[in-house]
Amino acid sequence: MQEGVRIHWLRTITAFDGPELTVEAMELDSAGYPRPTGRFEALTADTVILALGQETDTAFLRQVPEVEFARDGTVQVSATMMTGCPGVFAGGDMVPAERNVTVAIGHGKKAARHIDAFLRDHRAAPAAKHARIDIRRRFIPHRS
Repeated sequence: MQEGVRIHWLRTITAFDGPELTVEAMELDSAGYPRPTGRFEALTADTVILALGQETDTAFLRQVPEVEFARDGTVQVSATMMTGCPGVFAGGDMVPAERNVTVAIGHGKKAARHIDAFLRDHRAAPAAKHARIDIRRRFIPHRS
C-alpha cells in the first residue's frame, strides 16, 4: 500500500475496457458468503490482481481474446502462469490444480517471477527459485 496499491474488498468485476473497470460492491450474508448489492463503481487501474475464493467467477475473462478455459471453467495457463493472452496471468483456484492455500501461494510466487520478466520486455529470465535445503544436513547431528 506504501507503493500505491489499492485493495478493494468485496468487489466483483462486471465489465472492463482497457484501464476502466466496473465493479459491483458485495456484502456478506448471514452465512458469510458475498452477495451482490446492485451498487456499482467505476475504477481505473493499470494492473488488477484478483484474490478469489475457491469458486471463481471468470465470466469477465471470457471477453478477453485468446484466454482459453477448461471444461470445469478454470483458465488454461502455460508453465509461466500466463494465459493465451500476453500479459494476462492466472493461478490458484482459477487454474487446473489442487485447490489449497499452499498451491495458491506457490502459483503467486511463480507468477510474480514471470510477470517481472514479462514487464521487463522478456529481457531478463525469471528470478531463480530459492535453493533447496538439505534437511538431513541441517537438523540431524553428524555422528563421529
